[in-house]
Amino acid sequence: MSVSDVINPVTLKELRQMVRSRLVAAGLIGFLSVAFIAVMIVLLSSRESLQQGVALAAQGLGKEVFHAVYFVLTVLLLFCAPFYVGIRMAAERSGEHLDLQYTTILKPRQFVDGKTAAAFILILLFAGAALPFLSLSYLLRGLDVFQALLATLMLICVAVCCVYEGLFLAAASTSRVFRVIILLHALGFHASLVGMVNAGGAAMVSFGSRLSFATWSDWVWPGLFVAGCVSACLLLRAAITALIMPPPANRAPPVRFWFTGVWLAWGGIAGAAAWLDTELDYVYAWSIVSICVTAVLSGVSASFAPGYSRRVLGEISRHRLTRMRQFLFFSGAENGMIWALLPGALSVGIVILCENSGLPWCKAGADMNAGRLAGFLFYLIAYVWSVRALWQFGLHRWVTYRLAGVVAVVLIILGWALPALVALGDVQTGRDAAWLFGNVFAVFSEKQPEIAPLTLGAGLWAAMAVAANLPGLSAALLRFAPRTADASAKTPPPLAPGA
Repeated sequence: MSVSDVINPVTLKELRQMVRSRLVAAGLIGFLSVAFIAVMIVLLSSRESLQQGVALAAQGLGKEVFHAVYFVLTVLLLFCAPFYVGIRMAAERSGEHLDLQYTTILKPRQFVDGKTAAAFILILLFAGAALPFLSLSYLLRGLDVFQALLATLMLICVAVCCVYEGLFLAAASTSRVFRVIILLHALGFHASLVGMVNAGGAAMVSFGSRLSFATWSDWVWPGLFVAGCVSACLLLRAAITALIMPPPANRAPPVRFWFTGVWLAWGGIAGAAAWLDTELDYVYAWSIVSICVTAVLSGVSASFAPGYSRRVLGEISRHRLTRMRQFLFFSGAENGMIWALLPGALSVGIVILCENSGLPWCKAGADMNAGRLAGFLFYLIAYVWSVRALWQFGLHRWVTYRLAGVVAVVLIILGWALPALVALGDVQTGRDAAWLFGNVFAVFSEKQPEIAPLTLGAGLWAAMAVAANLPGLSAALLRFAPRTADASAKTPPPLAPGA
């Protein structure tokens, strides 16, 4: 058995194409040339000190050389590499090549892992090419090699996350117009990301002498950073795997499974941090993030097509407990919206339990408490579920189901900004009008006595929105009901729009 029989075939294909690619060769030569020019500029800038008799090694130019090379490497790994991988993925997802991904015998996750492994090898290639320049920065003194290694490892971790992000955007964008919009936003995002990561690496080298791993507390922030990168990569990997599946396939289980696992893991991290530091703020932060993600996932689920494909219905089990789990994790609009409610609702419930646990450090505060979080959750649920109900009752005649989440986002923004725009010019009236009923952020700005009626009103609205979707929910539950002997040979038809 040769090595090629063990390695992912997609990785082999990508590596062979990279070796033959003129773009990769030009990028490597260009990177070495630019890095060499940057180092020469830094060294030539010390000419006056050399003329004054100060030795080159005594000037401590290591930091300046490292900053120059690190900036060039950051631009290459965070800007060029993700776009190179994403453009190649988008070309394979185009209409004339899309059938090749559906007819292959490889599993979708093998396809994703193969492309990611090839991109990671490309990242290591460019990082290895920068090692001679980084070694020169150490020889020129004034540089802590441990902090420089940490900054380089941080850059590689962020670069891997960017590769997953590029693959995700390429797999998600199918229309040409949508690809152009995504490309413009990605350019701005990666430009700002290059600045932030470069500033962070420079700060670690210049002011990071306190960062060490001598005690357990020194491992907290590096551990959280690595955990965040791993979580982002796992979620993006599951999302890419789902997107490259055929539309009738059961796409949702890997995404929902990994998200549930990551959500539980971060809940454990937040609980442990709150217990060790005796601060409930960690649980509050985890709950706010859970509620925001709940809203995003609810909007995505609301944008699913009504009904279920024959492939999804064919995978439903005969066992009751298995069907209950499948109802939450299988592809579908209504069951997906139910599943999306769980992280936000459970996180608010955990906050309520913590505030009523009797521990001295678990007391509810005036600025942040379970009531404010519940109102925030109710508002987001009300908007998304109301849009889905309106689409079921007649909006589907003019608007496609794919825009349900977009419509909900537009309404949330209007509910926040429209009252203030109406009262524009009047300072007092404008300030009061900006926080009328329907503003999802009102629960975080109003005083504590005003939170209860806002939360109650948002809860009633959310309950009515969920009740308006009961016909669709009941029809979805019937699809997961146990099939009789007569119906086992015949797959029930999918839900019709408006059912």
